[in-house]
Amino acid sequence: MKLKDIIANLSKDSPECDLGIFVNAICFDYFDFDYEKAENDGRLVYYWIMAWYCTDSYVGLRAYYLDDELVAVSEQPGRKYKEKFNWASKDAFLKVKNYIKSFEIIHDEDIDLLNEEEEFPDGGYTVDFRNQLLRYHKFGIYEGRKVEIVWPQPKSDNYIDQTIVLIDNGERKTVPVNDVIFPYGVKNE
Repeated sequence: MKLKDIIANLSKDSPECDLGIFVNAICFDYFDFDYEKAENDGRLVYYWIMAWYCTDSYVGLRAYYLDDELVAVSEQPGRKYKEKFNWASKDAFLKVKNYIKSFEIIHDEDIDLLNEEEEFPDGGYTVDFRNQLLRYHKFGIYEGRKVEIVWPQPKSDNYIDQTIVLIDNGERKTVPVNDVIFPYGVKNE
């Protein structure tokens, strides 16, 4: 007998539900899950295709259905074996994944909300070491004047070099890097 024939004639008299199995099967990292709500929802159930008792657990083959549509068949030959899932399709996997995620409990204290009123220094920001500069740091403000940053910066034996080479009024200078203010990445008006 083929699996498709067994599934087509599967007795659906005793549906069971254990969404915790899917939390592990879909490889979610830890997240707070409303098990009670999920267990009472009843949309994702399984039926035993083959079952036997192994030490203290039922194992075997199960057919899983979401909204009466076959989504997976799992196999677990013994209680110490990991349950292996074979999905009906990629779409079925994604449906189950999204369904399980719908029971995630998100606590307000776990979410860092954006404060758009946060104050930043006017004009820009500074860095402490030359090696923190990126290629887009082409200009800065030094002693109130716009200066050009020299690229590439001269080699330094000091990995944490705190100086920067720039061109100020046509003159090449080496100055402390944290004396140079770099503008925020905003559009120029």
